[in-house]
Amino acid sequence: MRTASGFLVTDHYDPEQRVIEIPTSAATPQQAAAEYFQRYRKAKQGARVIAERRAVIERELEELRRLQGRVEAADALPTLAHIARDLGLAPSGEHSAAGRPTPTSRRKDAARIPGVYHFRSSDGFDILVGKSAEDNERLTFRVAAPHDIWLHAADYPGSHVIIRRTKGQAVPPRTLLEAAQLAAFFSQARHSSKVVVTYTERKFVSKIPRSKPGLVRLSEFRSLTVEPKITAERVLTEG
Repeated sequence: MRTASGFLVTDHYDPEQRVIEIPTSAATPQQAAAEYFQRYRKAKQGARVIAERRAVIERELEELRRLQGRVEAADALPTLAHIARDLGLAPSGEHSAAGRPTPTSRRKDAARIPGVYHFRSSDGFDILVGKSAEDNERLTFRVAAPHDIWLHAADYPGSHVIIRRTKGQAVPPRTLLEAAQLAAFFSQARHSSKVVVTYTERKFVSKIPRSKPGLVRLSEFRSLTVEPKITAERVLTEG
């Protein structure tokens, strides 16, 4: 039945089959149905666009949070310069792409690797921490040897951390703990009381194709839970 503002119809989804009014300016029920179906299609399309846009914004926010973490962790102008390069605010300088050092020269060369914080564990192992996403990728795939130990805060953006060692050399638990604490500290979870850190040999780390710098997948790994803090000795001669 037509009313001044729409049609009266029976609500067949109502157990009591009550009559409701459908507001519309259409001349016939068929036209009203077509009008509402068109609104539904527009709303459905709008919801899809909103969901896609939300996903893009969430990715951008994640990237901004990662950069915020890098800035908060920065303690020197060279570090801020690396961050500016990531943002495209400064020219990207050429970094050395020299081959991996021999075991006898690795410690001497560690201090000259650009884009890393250099620490030394209580047991004398060199620990390298990436300063930015690009530095993480360089550290993991161009500096670290396959048998080095790789660490990263689980489920949080953060630095790649490398424990350098000779092939087959055992890493003492204290060194592993200190490196894991660094991985937790140089991540977005640094203000948490406890952080889960994954670790594995570098050979089990691979880059995700067509992904942003620093994003990786692990074919096998172990985990430990640590407090984010710096307990290893800082070596202040890195690039």
